[in-house]
Amino acid sequence: MSSEKTLETPYTFETVFRTVEKPSWMLGIFIRSGIVKDPLFPNFEVDAYDGANGSMGLGGSGMTIAIEEDGIDLRIKNYQDDGSHVSNTYYDFTGIEGYQSPAENFNKITIADEGTRIVISINEKLLATVELSDIGTYETDTEKPPVDFVYYKTAVLKNAAGEEVVKINNARVVAEEYMSAIGVRNGKLDIDNIVISYEEEQPDPTEEPEETAAPTANASTEKPDTCLLYTSPSPRDS
Repeated sequence: MSSEKTLETPYTFETVFRTVEKPSWMLGIFIRSGIVKDPLFPNFEVDAYDGANGSMGLGGSGMTIAIEEDGIDLRIKNYQDDGSHVSNTYYDFTGIEGYQSPAENFNKITIADEGTRIVISINEKLLATVELSDIGTYETDTEKPPVDFVYYKTAVLKNAAGEEVVKINNARVVAEEYMSAIGVRNGKLDIDNIVISYEEEQPDPTEEPEETAAPTANASTEKPDTCLLYTSPSPRDS
């Protein structure tokens, strides 16, 4: 499942989820994933990475919030020289305040994408932020059209306390024409109340008109005398 149109920042994505069965990394909510160009590589497809420098995961681009029994597994897609060139760097968030067993309870996730900073919250409490920079591409991607996107290559993951927990310079977080998605492989996921919202641009406030001073008495506004004085020769003398 994916958003029908590409997204533009700033936007907020939110939903509530329950896994029904035992959760795993094969249930994921995607952030900044590219529009899939190859029907053989949708977001529920495994990247098939078999190299020595990463781990396997769903999809080919973006970040995945994988749902685990004891917390959230945040996976950042990355580039590797070996294998399929598509791998994952991940960090497990456990002991999350207010997080309930996803096999039995609904949890709410909110993702606020500000452009170069993404804020992730669980049940209205801050979980993590991701700071993005260094836009570029990877040469080998021209050989693999499903992942030939323009990426943010540097991703810095921080926990709720603002502490840096992961930093990579080979990220595959899509910088242009991206979408949100939900991928499920060999599992079940209940989702409800999916909302994607944008902040309306506020028009520039109009300048308040300047107050004009009250008119003062002058030659054009003074009441004329009722007695007229004439100099000689007077019209009355004629």
